[in-house]
Amino acid sequence: MTLLASWGSLAAQHSPADDTVFAVLNVAFIVLITAVVLVSQFSVRDVRAQTLLWVAMLVLRGFLPPGPAEAKATSVVFLVIGLAFSLAFGYYRGLTMPMWRDQTGRLLRKGGRTTAKLWVANLAERLIVGGVEVVFFHGKFNGNGVWLGVGVTLAVQQAVMMRRAPGITEVRPTGPGHTTPKAAESDARTN
Repeated sequence: MTLLASWGSLAAQHSPADDTVFAVLNVAFIVLITAVVLVSQFSVRDVRAQTLLWVAMLVLRGFLPPGPAEAKATSVVFLVIGLAFSLAFGYYRGLTMPMWRDQTGRLLRKGGRTTAKLWVANLAERLIVGGVEVVFFHGKFNGNGVWLGVGVTLAVQQAVMMRRAPGITEVRPTGPGHTTPKAAESDARTN
């Protein structure tokens, strides 16, 4: 009973400033994770199923309370619109992501210009859809919806790349002195 009473007194001490601090930290964390995701998209990385574990964590984070959208019809509609765009951008990034095998047969990838353009368009879409909801429908920013959207777009991208994997037979030298294969650079110029 003492523990319950102490929780009750903590709840009574809650101030609106706590909400502001939480919101700022949430936005900062979203920016940090987005930066990490974007940097990894343009680095030579293995294509492997384990990546889906990180994606699952993002999706699960999106469903933590208060959930990915307010309990209003317009908020749910805008969430669905945002997720549809996340699906589409993830699909196209997965199709256009330059992939190759190294000398040992490991499947590798590194984003090119098309990857960059699709990320910029995806981020712009998120800002536009969110802005329309806030300005015209008085919605509120919800970081959980962002987590869910990033998780969904990366899940679709990874699934498409895994589906393409068996057909990737091109071998390119990688390793010390070959961290950016010449062929990947030329793919990036054509993408």
